[in-house]
Amino acid sequence: MARIVKKICILALIIILTSCLTVEATIELSDEGGGELLYRASVSTLAADLEQIDQAKNLIPFPLLEEAVNSAAERAAGVSLAEWEVSSDGTRYFVDSRVSFVDLASLSDFTGLNLSIEPSGSNRILRISVYDYKEEKPVSKSVIDIVNESFADDYIQIRITIPGSIIRVEGATFTGATVTYRKTISELLSSPSGVQFTVEYR
Repeated sequence: MARIVKKICILALIIILTSCLTVEATIELSDEGGGELLYRASVSTLAADLEQIDQAKNLIPFPLLEEAVNSAAERAAGVSLAEWEVSSDGTRYFVDSRVSFVDLASLSDFTGLNLSIEPSGSNRILRISVYDYKEEKPVSKSVIDIVNESFADDYIQIRITIPGSIIRVEGATFTGATVTYRKTISELLSSPSGVQFTVEYR
């Protein structure tokens, strides 16, 4: 739990000082498991220093600033960084990234998400874990209260285009072949059992 609490405290500091942390990601998934990731983030300039605390484990899913992005791209075999741009208004960074990946293991290594596909009869099930707390003790109510106050308006949104017909979705919504997962930062970090969604398709 200490690692999670430390992460929450760092993120709370970012939000309290600048009240801005959003990530919007789009994943185009091919039938072979490769594809392209595009994501846009708006994050405090304070994260330029704080993100360097632990390059092996991002403060939030998706590496944001240049050193973290380059480190993630080098670490993740099968990932090619096609584009990375950043701008700033003095208090926030606005980051745009475009990445191609050969399989879900590569994408998982780069983003910090945990993505996998498994067969289910004639269908497939895509599982995405945003945070995995299975090795951690539940976060205390006092920490959850701090999280709810600090991160109520900040969010992560992930859209995935599935290469097939969607049968069912748990933990997210879908329209056509596109699944949309959107949670506030407080919802993500206060979950005691991990945060994930699944998509069954054929």
